[in-house]
Amino acid sequence: MTTKLSNLRKYVETAKGCILESASYTVIHDLKEKGPYWSGTFERSWVGRAGSVSIPKNVPPTAEPPLEAMTKLVTPPSVTPYNGGTSVNNYTIGNQATYRAIAQDLVVGRIKSGGNETAGWQWYRSYLSGPFRDTLKATVTSVLKADPRVTKNFS
Repeated sequence: MTTKLSNLRKYVETAKGCILESASYTVIHDLKEKGPYWSGTFERSWVGRAGSVSIPKNVPPTAEPPLEAMTKLVTPPSVTPYNGGTSVNNYTIGNQATYRAIAQDLVVGRIKSGGNETAGWQWYRSYLSGPFRDTLKATVTSVLKADPRVTKNFS
């Protein structure tokens, strides 16, 4: 007995693109929630782009930052939508703030004596080493079970 797997390649490509888009959206939302928030500039500067692309550092800090941290308002993630029928191998997630390395604790400088921390020390690395994997696993399951772009055309 043989079984034809018609449209398998199209299904896999569609599922992959939808998973990458959805995972990028969810990861960026997590980073916005867990990351530092003072004026909101860093939070608003997270983006997700289809493909292996460079995310430019082109968003400067607020000209006159507030004296105290503003109330955190998480904005919707900016992610390039997956274009059905195309092959996409990855999405690039990055922050466009010119001071992103400091805000992500990749270089020293965010936490100064006297406080003003709005995110824990090493928040970015902590996220990547733990919750990131859980987010990816949950996204794969969710997309394969419920994303209509995957389930509608291939069930």
